[in-house]
Amino acid sequence: MNNFYSILPIVLNIVVLILIVRIGAVTLMLTGMGNEQAHFQALSAFTGTGFTTYESERVVKNKTRRRIIATLIIFGNGGLVTLFVTATTTFTISNLNTILPQVFYLFISITLLYILLKYSPFKKYLDKIIAKIITTFDMSEDDETVDEMLHIDRGYVIKKINISDKPKYLNKKVCHINQDLDNKTIIAIKKGKELLYKNLDNITLNNNHTIILYGKADD
Repeated sequence: MNNFYSILPIVLNIVVLILIVRIGAVTLMLTGMGNEQAHFQALSAFTGTGFTTYESERVVKNKTRRRIIATLIIFGNGGLVTLFVTATTTFTISNLNTILPQVFYLFISITLLYILLKYSPFKKYLDKIIAKIITTFDMSEDDETVDEMLHIDRGYVIKKINISDKPKYLNKKVCHINQDLDNKTIIAIKKGKELLYKNLDNITLNNNHTIILYGKADD
């Protein structure tokens, strides 16, 4: 057990770093990001990887998320350096007889932590605790982008269609077209520079109209 106790500072350091990343991910989720996207952005910021993705652009445009990412970057730079120093110090003072058991215990500890956070109910419980603390102290706010509120990142789209390009819609009322559409609906009509968005049902479409549809992209 002495070999395990010798690597305990490294394990505790790793636990703290994992918690920081998870707190960052949960805080990002509270701003409207999905679980996978939030975890990826938190891990990317914490490690300084800096991937350029569509979600990264959303982070930059969002004041709350920018603060979260900036905090993760700061903690990441300090935390990873601390972990490196702790690990280097531990293995430097070890001899050949103890270093292999230490590596073994470290591998087992990291594996157990991974399983605990990846495949057990503990992760959900941990996320609930973190979310409760964050909301209690008002550390985050619901700051979804328009795309996220409309689920554009989940297979929904907004598209414009010129009636002159869709003869089947010509001289038809909006209410009848909406009845025939699957998983889409007309949310607005453009007529020149004018935008119509109220009482659309009884409008009969002509070549001067452009309809704006919202719905699933696979239709």
